Amino acid sequence: MQIQQALTSAVRLELLPKSTIDIFVTIIENDGIEGCIAAGSVAASVALADAGIEMLGLVASCSTVCPLPSVL
Repeated sequence: MQIQQALTSAVRLELLPKSTIDIFVTIIENDGIEGCIAAGSVAASVALADAGIEMLGLVASCSTVCPLPSVL
């Protein structure tokens, strides 16, 4: 759902009024759901651009991990 929301705002949907765009993201290894969403949205954005779909811009995404300080 988060990848769809990120891509919907980037694709110029008004140029494709009666079309559907199907994007399938295959996850080979999962190191965390946040990393999968970030990598998947960037990969899908680049795939749309490579397919010639008009976009306002490429989607950029990242994820971070902040370890909790250890309590002694």
